[in-house]
Amino acid sequence: MRIFFITSLGYHILKTYEQVTAKVKRNDHIEMMLHHGLTVVLMLGSYLINIVEIGVLVIYIHDMADVWGHLGKCFSDTQFTYIKYFNAVSMWVGWLYSRLIAFPLIAYVAITLPASKPFAPEYIGSKEQWLNQILTTFLFFLFLLNIWWFYLITYMIYTFATKGTSEDI
Repeated sequence: MRIFFITSLGYHILKTYEQVTAKVKRNDHIEMMLHHGLTVVLMLGSYLINIVEIGVLVIYIHDMADVWGHLGKCFSDTQFTYIKYFNAVSMWVGWLYSRLIAFPLIAYVAITLPASKPFAPEYIGSKEQWLNQILTTFLFFLFLLNIWWFYLITYMIYTFATKGTSEDI
């Protein structure tokens, strides 16, 4: 599990570096910088306070919805309309479930888990609790980004269904 976690951390550090050094700034550059920065800090923080298991679940939940997003990129410029419809609905449902339902539940467990352990008296008021509160704030901002992207996905699907265009906004 730790190897998967460290590999994923390396991937997100690489993506952060690519965003910082990008010559061409896409329309979502600021959101992606914020996302990658938050992700790296969250992963490093969860590693520091030894809650890698929760970090792996958050990574898994986020990667689950990315499959449909990448398939959408694959088929976006093709003439396979029914595949586009199926993929758009699958991406929307996958995003809704994984990032707006499952992610907040896992975040709640991550926030409340340390205080429920047998070592809770030593945890209350410690540096680990302080770091956990910072990570909680970052998780909230990541959740806000998920809401924002869900809105954009919904708008793009609506535009595609009503106007027949599949443009990135």
